[in-house]
Amino acid sequence: GRLWFAARLYPAARDAVRAIALPLAVGGIGLAALLAFGSYTTLAVVALVAIAAFTAAVALALTPQERRDARVLLRRPGRIRAVLKGEPA
Repeated sequence: GRLWFAARLYPAARDAVRAIALPLAVGGIGLAALLAFGSYTTLAVVALVAIAAFTAAVALALTPQERRDARVLLRRPGRIRAVLKGEPA
């Protein structure tokens, strides 16, 4: 509701809303799917699939520069502190 409203009233937010729509939908579907299963084994498999799908959706939503930065941070996690201070990845 709020995201749609923000996109309608503030055009600059439209691109951001479009970018996060898929990860939000995939994450919500993954969480809802977890409610449907009772056994721990099935629950673990569904959780792993949901996490993989969410990760893929997030990767698709990133810009090329964000993907490069994420790769650097995955290789050198110690750089996260510097990035949070505003330094480049």
